Amino acid sequence: MKIFDLEFLDSPSESRLIAALYKVLIVVLFAFILQAAFLRNMQNYTDHDDNPYNAGAKVTADEGLLPYKDYRLIHMPYYVFTYALILELTPSLTLSARIISLASFFTMLVLIFYSIQNSLYHKNQLFRFIVGASALLFIMYNPFVQYAFARFTYDFPLLLSILSFLVLTSTETSTRLPLKTAISGLLLGVAVGFRMHFIFFIIPFALGILLFQKESITVKMKQFLYFSLGVFAGLIPVFILISMAPKGFLFDIYQFHFKIDMKAQPGAALSLVEKLSELFDKVLEKWQSSVLIAGLIWVLILKTFNLIKDDRLNFKINVLLLTLPFLVYLSVGKMLIIQYVYPLSVFLIVVIFYTLGSQKKYFNYVAILFFVLSIIPPLEVNYKKTYNIKTTESWYALSRHRISTLVDEAINGEAKVLTLSPAEILESDSISIYKEFVSSPFIWRTSHSIPDDTRKDFNIISKKEVDNFMQTDQPEAILTGYYPTDLEIKFVEFAQKNGYRKVDLPTERKLKLYIKEK
Repeated sequence: MKIFDLEFLDSPSESRLIAALYKVLIVVLFAFILQAAFLRNMQNYTDHDDNPYNAGAKVTADEGLLPYKDYRLIHMPYYVFTYALILELTPSLTLSARIISLASFFTMLVLIFYSIQNSLYHKNQLFRFIVGASALLFIMYNPFVQYAFARFTYDFPLLLSILSFLVLTSTETSTRLPLKTAISGLLLGVAVGFRMHFIFFIIPFALGILLFQKESITVKMKQFLYFSLGVFAGLIPVFILISMAPKGFLFDIYQFHFKIDMKAQPGAALSLVEKLSELFDKVLEKWQSSVLIAGLIWVLILKTFNLIKDDRLNFKINVLLLTLPFLVYLSVGKMLIIQYVYPLSVFLIVVIFYTLGSQKKYFNYVAILFFVLSIIPPLEVNYKKTYNIKTTESWYALSRHRISTLVDEAINGEAKVLTLSPAEILESDSISIYKEFVSSPFIWRTSHSIPDDTRKDFNIISKKEVDNFMQTDQPEAILTGYYPTDLEIKFVEFAQKNGYRKVDLPTERKLKLYIKEK
């Protein structure tokens, strides 16, 4: 009877065979995840969202320019300086960035797995493996994670946020509470320096200290202070840049997104309820994400009836549950953007699997059910079709280097190239780009709605000024083909009027390079 009530899973096995099998299974799991993540990382297509980071890094590395002060950067600056350092070492920026993304993602999964293992120290080793493996597979094959992974610069700041959470929630019985909360805040501050979206973690983490720590008010306030100081320390380079160009920072980070770009996005006009409904519909499209709603309901039931008895685990679950509404708002606050759901998906999966392993006997069947569900997606994958490892020709991680080489060979010499997709051509030492188009296509496509005096103040080029701009600082080449004709028509017309030679580049897209005759 004890076999069917699964009570044998509620205590560690003393069998050496089980202990050895546990270690072997972990090695197999991480080997599988690493190769799957690597191939997905290399083959996930590139997106123009990282144009500002990559192009900003190029002009910073080549010309010593600073974001907000010398050019428009519509994001936080840490990726710019990281990528600028990479460009000093190698022109293969996209491949290097993908490797950083892969290392961050894989490290995050390792941390999540061992955090779950530690929370289930009282359980059978095989059960601990089942719960941990389920969590990782649900993350790996979550449709929102698959969409955003390696493409939208979320992986490294998300790793920092997971680290911040783990450090913060390890303080429950620690004698070094202030130091650990300061480190947690520092990690989160640095994450915000990479992506502003991670500011949504600060409030719930700070509230977690004040509401859920079982300490005196004095100790809690001291922890809160150290956490805040840590966040501040992580953002010191940002504050330095703000002091150098406060108006530029305000325009790039706030005014552009909420006063200009938001008005141009149809989805931004929806009410919060409509955006949440849209998110819910997206979640229900795939069972891998919709089943997580059932998991969250299970967590809330256990919390409602006070069925989670471990105080340390309760603290972690409370902080995570408090964080989830903020991540929901991150997903839909401006408008529903699929990659914004990535952090929510990861933290939701973590709280579900922390909770699944906390119960005993018959409740263990729920954890086993989730494990069965977690292995369905990897079994459904057509690996031969999805992961063509015989050739690197189709790897998007190398596509920008190939395009940079094609442009370089066509021009045959140093050249300043004008394009709305500067990230595609900067992996060549002989190519330089325009600082005015670092944040293309985003600022360019909305420049018509920016007031004339604002454009003048922040050196923004619109269709009104672009002809005079190109006549004054003529590009040696113009690259088009990445965007609809109406966005690029001004560049094509200028090239045709001024006798530029057209070259069709042999790529998947119909890219055209217009070269100035010497």
